[in-house]
Amino acid sequence: MFVTIHQPEFMPWAGFFNKIITTDQIVILDTVKFQKNYFDNRCRIKQGGKAQWLTVPVAHRDAGLPINQMEISPDVPWEKKSWHALYYNYHKAPHWKEHAPFLESFFSPGRWKKLVDLNRAFIAYVCESLGLPFKFRLASELKVESHGSQLVLDLCKAAGASRYLSGAFGKDYLDEGAFKAAGVELVFQDYSCPAYEQFDGPYVGPLSVVDMLLNQGPRSRELLGAS
Repeated sequence: MFVTIHQPEFMPWAGFFNKIITTDQIVILDTVKFQKNYFDNRCRIKQGGKAQWLTVPVAHRDAGLPINQMEISPDVPWEKKSWHALYYNYHKAPHWKEHAPFLESFFSPGRWKKLVDLNRAFIAYVCESLGLPFKFRLASELKVESHGSQLVLDLCKAAGASRYLSGAFGKDYLDEGAFKAAGVELVFQDYSCPAYEQFDGPYVGPLSVVDMLLNQGPRSRELLGAS
């Protein structure tokens, strides 16, 4: 079993989906602490020829809660702002009409309470749209309570992994000796998002996969590394 592990990010970049394509199963790491000013609740889209942040406001951002307990703030009209940002920046994109109904519904006011549910729903939609196999398990269901490199290894064991696909930065903190001793082969991701044609000027990236989806449509499979 070839497994990867990743936090459920908001409208993730292409490399997230490359991990899904490359492996047999992804463990959604919903038990680690929410990271302020990270990709747990924000992504980048193209606006005015530059990368700009799109953010989901969360409650209790300084409470150190795990991702699966983070609630979306009900006090900020973020859904309307997000939908308008996508509409005004992408409604002329080649594949806008294919995905606009989902995006408009996705950003319906009051639809989402928890950040993890919002993020998983978007990831599932991209996989379904592109025919990618989204086989996942939640870390919260695996009942692993270790930390750091040991957490990753214990999740691999709980998921029945014989191989683990780490991000490139895993070389900086994973205990390769412990993985070898446990019989889990370590593989490091080697993926960089290729430049692709964007309808509104020179390529800007890396961005949320939504930019690729709206500009490239079905060809996104190839750009993400699917055969």
